[in-house]
Amino acid sequence: MAISASRGRQTRRRRVLGLFYWWAPRLDDGLSDYVRESDWVLKTFTMTEAPEAELIEEFREVQPDGILAQFHRDGPVLDFCQAAGVPVVDMAAALPEVNVPRVILDEVAIGRMAAEHFVGRGYRHFAFCSAYDHYALEDRLRGFREVAGPVAETFHLLEVRPRNKDESRMFARELARLPHPLAVMALDDQTAGLVVHGAEGAGLLVPEQVSVVGCNNDIRITEYGDVKISSVDPNFATQGREAARLLDRLMNGEAPPPEPIRIEPEAVAVRQTSDMIAVEHIAAARAVRYIIQLCGRPDLPVEDIVRVSGVSRRRLEVLFREHLGSGIAEYVRLRRIEAAKDLLLNTERRVGDVAVRCGFHNFSHFSARFRKATGLSPRAWRKEHRAAE
Repeated sequence: MAISASRGRQTRRRRVLGLFYWWAPRLDDGLSDYVRESDWVLKTFTMTEAPEAELIEEFREVQPDGILAQFHRDGPVLDFCQAAGVPVVDMAAALPEVNVPRVILDEVAIGRMAAEHFVGRGYRHFAFCSAYDHYALEDRLRGFREVAGPVAETFHLLEVRPRNKDESRMFARELARLPHPLAVMALDDQTAGLVVHGAEGAGLLVPEQVSVVGCNNDIRITEYGDVKISSVDPNFATQGREAARLLDRLMNGEAPPPEPIRIEPEAVAVRQTSDMIAVEHIAAARAVRYIIQLCGRPDLPVEDIVRVSGVSRRRLEVLFREHLGSGIAEYVRLRRIEAAKDLLLNTERRVGDVAVRCGFHNFSHFSARFRKATGLSPRAWRKEHRAAE
């Protein structure tokens, strides 16, 4: 048995049982950090790998001092935890009727964050899509609707159940019938992939006509597929760390908190499927996407932007004035300034490096353009806006 010294005597290291129905690398990061700091013995089980009843004896052999769990359904695992006589922390919200301390994701805030991403980019047609029933569905939808609803011209609820090709084609036809540009929040990253596939099946451009944000930021889905998918990062690392911290307090004899601890989402990881501004005309949308992708290049000729759009320069200038309120060259400058603001606010990059990354020829050019747009130098703007946070 592993032992450690404490105040002149040897004590048994705390043994913690982890019972998980789903896993995420960032969750592991947060949990593992706390386990190492606290010198626990952690034994984890994946509930999908064997029938629950067959695992109970293995649980007992651990002789846990505390349990971290994701209660998913009634059954042997829940019965064991309730009868174990040790502190338990639930990391899911599937069984709210079970009286147990919880550290859970703020699902409403996740929905709000996705909607804020779209609303800030000018979208007015919204949809929420699910591929299966999940305990988080109602709250994510509620948060998404709270922010998107007041500005929405249309709001749609979509279900995709792609069990066969006919159903996939029906979903594609449904996407094609909706107004565009359409902003879609998917329940999770897997569902987001189905939305992208359905849009492509309907001949719709992603993100020009259908912009998509998933949830969980699972890079196996969001980064490694044919299309890189934007996703809300729910902040799994903080959830793992805070769940372990709460369990530690409970094992020390502290009273449980009166309400679940809710973990705020971290950010929207913006990738190809939503790196777009809402533009109704498809030629202007193609041009905007091209500008967003390449505005960091100092050599971004208007002629190249016109070529991508598929219309004449005169026509594209008219479309930009009509839909974006500026000419083409002016819009490129505005996007560069917005990109610079993001880097100044959210990174520690030097101002000269920000200038280069945002496509400005030199620091003096950048500083003059930035001051004209904001009334402040880049350094003063960074200082003022960071102090306001």
